Amino acid sequence: MKRISQADLVRLGISRQAVWHHVRAGRLRFPLSGADPVKLLAYWQAHRDPAYNDKIGPILERLVQEAGVEAPKPKPAKAKTAARATTSVESDGCPSDLSREMKAFWRRTAEVLEVDGQSILTVACRAWDRAEDARLGIAQEGLKSTNGRLNPLVAVEAQAADRYLRALKQLGLDVEPITRSKR
Repeated sequence: MKRISQADLVRLGISRQAVWHHVRAGRLRFPLSGADPVKLLAYWQAHRDPAYNDKIGPILERLVQEAGVEAPKPKPAKAKTAARATTSVESDGCPSDLSREMKAFWRRTAEVLEVDGQSILTVACRAWDRAEDARLGIAQEGLKSTNGRLNPLVAVEAQAADRYLRALKQLGLDVEPITRSKR
């Protein structure tokens, strides 16, 4: 079976940024000589995030099928993924893993939302908490790491803030910025 490279995935319709992201996140590995598509698919299945829908898996499955090789069986989800899905909820439905400010925001906002919007509201609140945690980490560690590169928490903060704003927009909320305070 022909070995494939990152460039082959890009030619098949996956963006260069998506391939790079999956390699950096540890969901794909490419040796210098290229990767065996069957092993790459098995590795991707074992390390992928089921909450994230992407094109890489279906393209790898198609490559394996076209080669006439049996695709590997998907392995069960990792324990950390299952643990993430079972977050405890308080009696009023508010997730217990939120900060005090976000619990108050969730309760105020959930009163006016339909039941459908509460999951999006939870995403927004968790995103805000993640952005706050990243801001605290940046304040402690600085914008640059010891090797002179940008602190990875800067990207985490930006992504979380973007997720927060998108969730609020999806809910149709136009709210005042939440005042920051220590947890």
